[in-house]
Amino acid sequence: MKDINTLRQFRHDLYDCFPRAKDALFNTVDALMTETQAKSFPEVSQSLWFERKWPSLYEAFEDGRIEEKRLRETFARYLPKPDPGKWLWIGIDASKIARPDAVTSAERTAQHVHNLPECKKPITFGWQFSTMVVLADPASSWTYILDQQRVASQTTAIEVAEGQLRRQEQSLCVSTSACSHRQERQPTQRWGQTATERSDNAW
Repeated sequence: MKDINTLRQFRHDLYDCFPRAKDALFNTVDALMTETQAKSFPEVSQSLWFERKWPSLYEAFEDGRIEEKRLRETFARYLPKPDPGKWLWIGIDASKIARPDAVTSAERTAQHVHNLPECKKPITFGWQFSTMVVLADPASSWTYILDQQRVASQTTAIEVAEGQLRRQEQSLCVSTSACSHRQERQPTQRWGQTATERSDNAW
């Protein structure tokens, strides 16, 4: 019962992160999580969790707003707290989403394709996203998301990752008391290497 109440409160707190068109936006979030294979607005609107008619999807994307700082603070607040003396392991990964046919979509960039020879060309066009998570201890395929940002064409994945760490640092300190010895914090690139070494198969 405690877990159910926590989930309900978490959803209420997420809902409060949407200052405009919050009902349509929150329904859209539920629909996107349940209809993972949907490729169009009408398909997403067919989700059992989307309680509105499909034009509300346009309202969500056109009028909806997200308070990003409040959302990051909400994610941090619900993290499992590490045991005393334990490290809080942070992982950041830059992933590509190919959109070669979306010629009118803004900010597409050239993305390297690794799975040759199946692909005809070593590059495609799409978006890159930097995802910041807390790695489970003990190691697991499950993670706790903290932030996700698009890597724009005028920046790099490392620059975006550094910004994510800086923005989330205070929230993590407050939520987990993990910064009692701030002088022990390691540089961003070292954090990334350590998290990768630590997680191995945790992704």
